[in-house]
Amino acid sequence: MSDLNNPSIHYTPNPSNPKIIIAGAGLGGLTLAILLEKASIDYEILERATALKPLGSATGLAPNLMPLLEQLGLLDELKKISLECMSGGIYKDSPNGESLDFLSKTDISALKEFSGYATVIMSRPDLHALLLSHVPSHKIILGSVSCLYHREVKMAYSSGLEGCLPKSDGEDMKVCHMSILGTTNSIDPSIVPLSKDGFSRCDTVLGYKNPHSSDAFKNSDWGSESSGSIQEDWRAFKLPLGPDNPYITIGDLINLTENDNVTKVMLEEKLYTTWHHGRTVLMGD
Repeated sequence: MSDLNNPSIHYTPNPSNPKIIIAGAGLGGLTLAILLEKASIDYEILERATALKPLGSATGLAPNLMPLLEQLGLLDELKKISLECMSGGIYKDSPNGESLDFLSKTDISALKEFSGYATVIMSRPDLHALLLSHVPSHKIILGSVSCLYHREVKMAYSSGLEGCLPKSDGEDMKVCHMSILGTTNSIDPSIVPLSKDGFSRCDTVLGYKNPHSSDAFKNSDWGSESSGSIQEDWRAFKLPLGPDNPYITIGDLINLTENDNVTKVMLEEKLYTTWHHGRTVLMGD
């Protein structure tokens, strides 16, 4: 049978016994795997990494996702590893670089009363570990390589087998941004007073000077081994986390974090005109 969207793709459908191939054991891939596990639908996860490492920083989940986690039986476990987020502030670095100017605050506490669920924030490694614990290990094939081509995704299994999936069509725009991600060790509240609060915040700091850029790393640099060349001027960025004088900086947090837990990565955001092509569906965390 030919795919109506791409007549060059031929396959024999078997609706009564489908098998789903998931590219990547990230948050989105693991969540889909749990859904398929509950529905008794066969699947495999192909992960390019040879080992799953606890990488990433904070992750926030909004109330609209909570009914799904509740139906999957994960909500109580999620509450144990997260804190409710009630507000978010926006700050801007002052022209002289000596202070942070407060601009505005967004109160999202009403969302809990309206929806019955709070927005929560937790470390990405903790969330990933929670999801991973509900996926049978034999369903994840490590060391599988996925390569994007113009019209297809090519999968190379560690066993030497190869297969192709059609790539979603209609890529119109790509935006790249660089991030430094990490989760600190336990922090002394005398250093960061906010760490003793029983809730979380999501603050944004706008730099006064021009945005920083670097060609030092690329999309494949997802991992702790890519964090060694963090630019020194990034360490001086101030954060509204503690006493105003001296300010807590990015460098302070990096010093409170194990090297293996600091990740430098370039993320690509792509805009597609469709979210599926043939039997391939785009999704992400």
